[in-house]
Amino acid sequence: MTDAHRNQWSHRWSRARFDALPETGGRLSKTLVFELLASVRRRYVVEHLDAADDTVEVRPLIDAIAEREFGEDPAYDERKRVYVSLRQTHLPRLADARVIEYDADRGRVAVGDRFGALAFALGALGARPLAGEGATADAGPTADANRRAAGAPEPTADTGSSSDARED
Repeated sequence: MTDAHRNQWSHRWSRARFDALPETGGRLSKTLVFELLASVRRRYVVEHLDAADDTVEVRPLIDAIAEREFGEDPAYDERKRVYVSLRQTHLPRLADARVIEYDADRGRVAVGDRFGALAFALGALGARPLAGEGATADAGPTADANRRAAGAPEPTADTGSSSDARED
């Protein structure tokens, strides 16, 4: 995320706008916010939908996310992985949390009544590196592609824990 985009984001989802969200539908628990933002693909959906300012078609959304993850002109199998994960996991999860309205039959995604709360949280975290912007918490080929694109070193078998760690 560029500084210009970060500034635009923070302006669009200012604290005042967040506080103006309906108390019943706009608030998300911290646990749910972190759960939803744990996936780089869900973050990409929120960013894409926020930039669109309207209902988006699923196919262009999939294409945009695949290009963001794998670079320009991703291979068929890379697009298919994004398609399957969005359709089966990420879009339904965001819809269940009322962050988006997802019409699977028509292939459309729109802002839900809790979208602003999640977009605000994502914007607040925008100054920090997120998964997908260097190392990623998501496993698999996407993590490898993101790591290579960021020039990060390959992970080692060492998990960071040592055998001589103190027990408290």
